[in-house]
Amino acid sequence: VMWKDWFKNESSFLISRYKNEEYGFFVEHIKSLGDEDSDLKPVPKGFTRMETAAYNLWLPTTTPDGKGDACVLVQVSKLDIGVSVPAFLLKQIGKAIAPGIIKSFRDSAKFSLPGSAAQHAKFRQKRQADKEGLYAALDRVQAVGKSKLPSKAGGRVCAERLPDSSIFELPEPF
Repeated sequence: VMWKDWFKNESSFLISRYKNEEYGFFVEHIKSLGDEDSDLKPVPKGFTRMETAAYNLWLPTTTPDGKGDACVLVQVSKLDIGVSVPAFLLKQIGKAIAPGIIKSFRDSAKFSLPGSAAQHAKFRQKRQADKEGLYAALDRVQAVGKSKLPSKAGGRVCAERLPDSSIFELPEPF
C-alpha cells in the first residue's frame, strides 16, 4: 500500500457501554482521547492524534429459520484526520479497509458462541471468569432482546427491519 507511511497516528480510546435489560440491546460509544486529555503523553514527533468516534448498537435476534442465535450490529463512525481528503481517495481507502473490518467482526463473532468449535480456549476462559459480569449481563440482554425486540421491529430483527425508536426512551428522572 503506497500510503502506509504517509500518515502516522497514535490513538487512545475511552469506551462507554450501556446495556438495556428492558428491551434487550447493548450500546457502545468508542471515542478517541485528544491532546486536551492531561493523562496522555505528548504525541511522538511525526505522529498525530485523529479525532474518531464509533457508535455501536448490538441487537440480539435469531437466525432466519428461528433456530439459532444471531446479532445485528448497527455502526456509525466518524473520523477526522485534520486535512481534506478528495472523495475519490476516500472511496479507494474505504474499499481497501472495509473488507478487513467486516472480516474482523465476523471472526470475533465466531468466538462469542457458547459451545462453538470456533471458540478458542483464551476467550472461553475469559467468558467463564467474567470478572466484571459483562458476559452474564450480555446473556440476560440477549434473552430479553430475542423476546421483546421483534414486537418493536414488526417481526424478526434484521438489517431490513430494525426496532422503532421507542426502545431508546428512558424513564423520567426522579
